[in-house]
Amino acid sequence: MTMYGKLTDILLPAVCVFLIGGCGAPEHFRGTGEAEILFSGSVVKAVRTRASDDEPESDLISSENDYGDIHVHISLDGNEPEGYLTDCIYVTSKGGMAGVLVSKDSGLKLEWADTKSDHWFHAWTCPDGVSMDSGSISGGRVDFRPKDEDLDDKTQVNRKNNHDLEKLIALQKGPVSYRNNNSYVGLDFRHLVSKITITGVERTKMDSGTSWLGDVTISFPDMPCTAVFVTGVGNAPDGKPSVTADDGGEKGLSFNATSKISDDQDKYHPFYLPPFTFEEYGEFIIEGFEWHPPVDGGEGWLEPCGPYYGHLADLPLDELKAGEHLALKLRVKDGQVFGVSTTILGWNENPGVTSGYSPKHKGIYNPDALRRFYDYCKALQEGREADISLIEDLITIETDADGNEIKVVRLYNDIDLKSYGVWFGWLDVPGDIVFDGMGHEIISFQDDVPFFTTGRDNVRDLYMDGRPYEEY
Repeated sequence: MTMYGKLTDILLPAVCVFLIGGCGAPEHFRGTGEAEILFSGSVVKAVRTRASDDEPESDLISSENDYGDIHVHISLDGNEPEGYLTDCIYVTSKGGMAGVLVSKDSGLKLEWADTKSDHWFHAWTCPDGVSMDSGSISGGRVDFRPKDEDLDDKTQVNRKNNHDLEKLIALQKGPVSYRNNNSYVGLDFRHLVSKITITGVERTKMDSGTSWLGDVTISFPDMPCTAVFVTGVGNAPDGKPSVTADDGGEKGLSFNATSKISDDQDKYHPFYLPPFTFEEYGEFIIEGFEWHPPVDGGEGWLEPCGPYYGHLADLPLDELKAGEHLALKLRVKDGQVFGVSTTILGWNENPGVTSGYSPKHKGIYNPDALRRFYDYCKALQEGREADISLIEDLITIETDADGNEIKVVRLYNDIDLKSYGVWFGWLDVPGDIVFDGMGHEIISFQDDVPFFTTGRDNVRDLYMDGRPYEEY
């Protein structure tokens, strides 16, 4: 159900009262109080993949996900009546109905100027890290530097990051008139910053063994520390809110990227950046610690590891947009980040959850889908009849550099066959299919026995048991 459907039961009585009392109302209200605008609020959740054409879903603003003060500005393209209230602060009331916004000051409420004029709305929040220009509602600054208030005693890693910017949302809506809309106006907010979560940093040692790093920091030496925040107010009635990195200011941001501490413990600490292109600001540096447990009654100790250098420009993506959430799993060795797997998540999605895939974005997301692909390929290898309809939802038809049509099967998540608990492997990919690992990893059911044993010419960008596939 849409947000509007969810709120029908809430707002319909108020609208009905208004319509009964205002039937045949003149073009201009007469100060009866019937002109109050009823606001609801929701926040758009970014769709899981960029390939989806579906309308993004929204979360209703409530006391549980409190966004604090919501500044709302109303304009009539410069034709506001004298003394007309154009600015007001709205909030969600504790215990109130989700999605319903109420004036913070019950004596101040925005109203329709008249019944037929076009009205425009701009709304935004100002969480910690956002400062408005003095005396201005047109914009201000966003500071992306973390606060030094939650440092680890041993490693001095700041676990706080800049999480307050999770609450930076804004919108522009209009033109809207009372005649076409009645009293109710739905405010659909969007996040203005980008979000990154590191889901693991795996170190490959000199002896080819691997370990997960903990207390990891990630630094972006070229990333601007601040950005320009524009509410859209004053940039014509339909001006769009935005956050744009300030290239002329101080640069260099570092964040806590503590992620996978061990095989059975995940700790995620997302951080926030201005929307940016990877080519311009994507260089990054990883540093961390490896925990060595006590031996022969001694004390355990932390081994500093790094720095490891990488660049987001090496990814198949070009940029990170406002409202997008990027999950990264990194592999490091010999001073370099040599492997990166990426996933675009929904804004509030837990990176540890591997849920179903969208049919608009075909590929493999879980062991069950990989098992179907295995069964199809195994039937071909053994000369049995293979029903391609069983894997059509995994295949994307593309054209190669020579203009030939090819079938591509993409892997969108790491797959751990040991945890899956059912043995299958030693697979030969058919010659008419390209298997694209997208930088993800398959952990084989049996150590050092790769899932794919032949077909190396049509398997690309895949890791197996911590090593690039081509090394097998």
